[in-house]
Amino acid sequence: MAALGLLLLGAATPAQADRPLVVQGEGKPGDELDRLREDLFQPGPEARQRREVAIERLLGNERPEAHLVLQQALRRGDDADQVSRTILRDLARKFANPQDPVFGVVGRNADQLKSRGAIVRSYLPILAKWLGEAAAAPREAFAQVRACLLAMPLRERLEGFQQLLADGDAEVRRSAVHAAAECRDPGLARLVAEFLEDPLLGSDARRAIERITFARDLRTKKDFEAWADAQQGRTYVDLAEDAARGALDTLDEVRRSADERLAAAVGVLLETLVAREPVDWKLVRQWLLNGNPPAVLRAGARRLHAALDREPRFSGVAADRLALLDEVLRRIEGDPGGDLHPLFLELAALLVAPGEAEPREKVQQRLRAGLESKVVPVQRAAIAGLARFPSPQHRTLVVRAARAAMAERRLEVVGAALATLAARDFPAPEPNDPDLEPWCELLRMAVREAGIEARQRSLALQVLVQRDVHGQVAPRAVDLLFELAADAQIESVVREQALVRLSALSAERGPGERYAQLLAGLLADNDARLRLQAAQLLAKLGEDGWSVRLAERVRERLLGEADEPTLKALVEAIKRRAGQTGGAEPSLQMLTQALQALHLEGRNQGASARRALLADALTTLAATQGTPPTLWVQAGEVLVLLQGRENLRYLLARQKPAGLPAGDQEKDELAQRALQLVPAAALLKPRDVPWSAHAEEAEEVLAALAALEKGGAGADRIEWRMLRLEILSGLERATQALELAQSLLRAGERSLTPEQRVTAQWVVAQANTRIGELDAALAALQALPREVQVEPRSQALQEELARALLTKTRNEEAARLAEQVLLATDARSPRWAERFLLSIEARFAAEPARRAELLRRLDARAEQLTRVPEDLRRRLDECRKRLNGSQG
Repeated sequence: MAALGLLLLGAATPAQADRPLVVQGEGKPGDELDRLREDLFQPGPEARQRREVAIERLLGNERPEAHLVLQQALRRGDDADQVSRTILRDLARKFANPQDPVFGVVGRNADQLKSRGAIVRSYLPILAKWLGEAAAAPREAFAQVRACLLAMPLRERLEGFQQLLADGDAEVRRSAVHAAAECRDPGLARLVAEFLEDPLLGSDARRAIERITFARDLRTKKDFEAWADAQQGRTYVDLAEDAARGALDTLDEVRRSADERLAAAVGVLLETLVAREPVDWKLVRQWLLNGNPPAVLRAGARRLHAALDREPRFSGVAADRLALLDEVLRRIEGDPGGDLHPLFLELAALLVAPGEAEPREKVQQRLRAGLESKVVPVQRAAIAGLARFPSPQHRTLVVRAARAAMAERRLEVVGAALATLAARDFPAPEPNDPDLEPWCELLRMAVREAGIEARQRSLALQVLVQRDVHGQVAPRAVDLLFELAADAQIESVVREQALVRLSALSAERGPGERYAQLLAGLLADNDARLRLQAAQLLAKLGEDGWSVRLAERVRERLLGEADEPTLKALVEAIKRRAGQTGGAEPSLQMLTQALQALHLEGRNQGASARRALLADALTTLAATQGTPPTLWVQAGEVLVLLQGRENLRYLLARQKPAGLPAGDQEKDELAQRALQLVPAAALLKPRDVPWSAHAEEAEEVLAALAALEKGGAGADRIEWRMLRLEILSGLERATQALELAQSLLRAGERSLTPEQRVTAQWVVAQANTRIGELDAALAALQALPREVQVEPRSQALQEELARALLTKTRNEEAARLAEQVLLATDARSPRWAERFLLSIEARFAAEPARRAELLRRLDARAEQLTRVPEDLRRRLDECRKRLNGSQG
């Protein structure tokens, strides 16, 4: 059968749906969805906890890809590990919760509602397929699928069925028809009625219509329309009540076929009755207890229990409610070993209102007696019922029963005990209570016991932070949380939860040295998830929470942490600490020391990303307004070591080093160090980027160098004088550049490196060209080494000098220089056309008689000169006209 289609954002073809689902990012290390998908498909009972954690996290994820993973699991059908059943159970709970962060509607805008609706609807095809194959599905799984459908929001359910029933695949429509029959929604009956006369789906549609409406013999669409017109305004509860009454009247005749339908109808009816104000307890008693067969009684009691457990109801006539309670207790006495005993035991606890002393005591006696039962369902029900009657006495009894059950491996009883102990008003032991140690020991065993479900382990940790009657958490419980969080032998998810609860207590009481030591230890844990969580919790610590050991460990992890998210979390914690009172200096020192250590390691590839991350953090903190000059100057000097020009420029732009003050040696030295950062950043500028493109920075550097020289620092530093020379040359301050270049050259060979000397000579040539001293410029160019003369910058200077010679009518010199430059220029260069034209113009000015030869040369390059800028094209046309005019 073609697989059901609808995915998150549209319908997929059967071929697409049958392929293995591919989650975005699959195969990439560290991807969260990959990890959760792997956990979800781990087989065997030992992986049960990982599967359930994966299900909870995937259901809590708003990304469509997360739900594709769950839907892939559901497509497998019922499996030995009951993965699908767990997904269905949790999915129904989330569908029914309007405040759920993924499936809920509370507090969402239109776009969010649209996205949420798409996710909800995406599950419907798979649920429908389960119900369409109900004959092969276990009854419990069938019930879970139906619970999901019933919990699904009405709008998404209606829109989803409209899409399914419009599908081109007949099997998809058949599954949709069967699923609609289980939704108890008369609004879906009209959609199903479209198929009453369909040759393939007619019989299925007729059965579905009967399940929804309780009406028989609706064989055509016309039959249905007539029935619907007569039933306008009636709800499913109304139809169910009619069906229930009719079923009771004819029970002997339709027993086999009606039991299941009657059970459903009675359950819905009871749920509806206790939802009304005031509750008609007499009617509730009548429908629950009067003459129902066991299956109907059981179903009704479960629905009544579920409704009262969600929201206790005590309105209505108290005597009628207490009469129902007495009857329930009599049923327990009359059938102590029956399968209704546990259900009625829990139901009895829900029927006692606060302040009703005598009934309350009767129920508590029955529940305490149930604790001694050797029948697991009865003992579990008694423990669950005691959650309604919190007291130190009952806590002691529940702990005793749970410890005995743990010894006998009756883990279902242990799970019920944990749920009861976690009840909101159930008090934790006080420090001097005799049952404190047994209580703690039970919780320790529950957390460490491999057979306990993940959800129940979480409950055990929740119980550990329960408050006593004075609103305090027992110190012994806090000790146990520390023990569990630090124990590397326990599953990561348990340790994470323990750490979260310790974090909450830390925020309430103050972090304390012990908490700081725990975080310090976890930063070096073998589990990357624990290290990440510890790093994230660092950000929540105030300055007083950072111990010396913790700070040392953070510095170590800045250099040794291999997990990128954890390293980023550490950096964020350090930045957060710097924003707190007294936190700037320690944070900057940690980053500075780490970066200095990285600098000593060299620029290996593995450290580059770490170096960049830490340098960015250091820059951000140092550039923050109010950072003491000593700290940001020190940070700047570290950035110089790392050659982090962009970070250094950002820091200088925010802190703006001032001129040197006078009279205070310490301040003078600090100001001098700050000013030295300006030329240091300039020296890191790429050599191929001209200073004309950084004019503002160039002025800042000149000002800083002037201030430093005025303060007596750096006047003889050759690298700074060369920097000033490059800037003056780049800003075309020819006279100043010439003076400085000549001064440097006069200093002699020893003061300059060969490269610096060539640079000074080149600036002499350029400056003389700019001020019109052409002979001096020619001489300076000719004095340059041959390899420098052919560099692009020298070619550009020769071109500039040729133009200057041409304007001075030194035509022959201009022509020779222009032709020399052209010969050294690649014909593919953007400058070739300009230099070719210059050589023609200069040679024509020097030798007019060669006009014909020059014109032929120009025409020969005509095709090559077609793709030139407009101004150059005009010059070419004018040159051709002059050559032609001379010829004529």
